[in-house]
Amino acid sequence: MENNCFGFQELLQNLRDYTAPQIVFEATGVYSQRLQRFLDDHQYRYTCLNSLAVRSNKTDQNDALHLAQTQLVINRQLSYYQRPIYHDLMAYSRFYEELNDDLIREKNFYTAVYN
Repeated sequence: MENNCFGFQELLQNLRDYTAPQIVFEATGVYSQRLQRFLDDHQYRYTCLNSLAVRSNKTDQNDALHLAQTQLVINRQLSYYQRPIYHDLMAYSRFYEELNDDLIREKNFYTAVYN
C-alpha cells in the first residue's frame, strides 16, 4: 500500500473485512507516524514496535511477513492510545527546544567572539 491518502483508503476497506484485526507495524519515523495517525483517527487498536527491538538482521522485503507471522505467536501488548492533539503538542515542544538550543548556541558564539 502507498503511504498516502489513497493507500490509507485501500487499507480502510481491507480492515473493514475483519471484525477484530490485529495490526502490528514497525516504528519508522514519519512514515509510521502517518499510519499511526490514520489508525488513531479511525479508532483501530495496534501494536507499534521499536525498529531496534524487531530483529537484528532486517531486510525490507520480509519485514512485514515476519511481523505478521510473529504476531500470531507472540502476545504483544497494544500500543498506548494518545489523542492526536498530544502528538502535535509533543512535536511543537521538540521544535521549541530546537529553537531554544539554537538561540543559546548563537548567544554563546556571540559572547565568545565579541567579548
